[in-house]
Amino acid sequence: MTALIGGPHHRLDETAVRAFVREQFDGLDLDGRSLCLVIPDATRACPLPMLLGAIDEAVTGRVRSCTAVVALGTHAPMGEAARRALVGVDGLEVVNHEWWDDATFAAVGTLDAETVHRLSDGRLDEAVAVRVNRLVVESDVTVIVGPVLPHEVVGFSGGEKYLFPGLSGQELIDLTHWLGALISSAEIIGSRGITPVRALVHAAAELVHGERHALSVVVDARSGELEAVAFGDPIGSWAAAADVAAESH
Repeated sequence: MTALIGGPHHRLDETAVRAFVREQFDGLDLDGRSLCLVIPDATRACPLPMLLGAIDEAVTGRVRSCTAVVALGTHAPMGEAARRALVGVDGLEVVNHEWWDDATFAAVGTLDAETVHRLSDGRLDEAVAVRVNRLVVESDVTVIVGPVLPHEVVGFSGGEKYLFPGLSGQELIDLTHWLGALISSAEIIGSRGITPVRALVHAAAELVHGERHALSVVVDARSGELEAVAFGDPIGSWAAAADVAAESH
């Protein structure tokens, strides 16, 4: 079930957001467990320090460990000072997705050629290995935190896209971006619902076992203020935020 506050062109104040985050995390079974927070890098604008601060307050004293991993995809790694500025929370462990190091990954399966052909609407016909940052596999609970906005490869960013390509091996990154290019950015950007690229992302994410949630936000492009915050399973949370973003953006 997805919880949502705000809506298109709303302005959420920090008090309301922090209360919402606290309520959602209070409802999770976190006691004595390890928590992985999947977060965007500096190319995705959102009030991350406020969101992570609220999460930190909600989980301190409950979790065994909490690590935030920056979903770089294949973007340049962030230095320690840049990572600290990004999260704005003292004491929170923050690491890069080290996509250049094979030891970063856990192999979780393969999407066979038939599946790729079907989900790509016949545009591609090849199997693809699925690898993801092992922190997601090895943590008891994973929460994806980040904005949802129109995207030229997948339609709308956010949700499981923070795993693929955010924490993905090169194989799936190349496949999804090639599929997006075949469809064309002009056609796919801002497309509502499950685009072929999004369908591949979700199929890959189904191979990643474990408890996973998402805190998906919509940010006003001019002011940087939050318009909406959705919490739930990664697909439901993303879909609720994408519906808002489709109106706001």
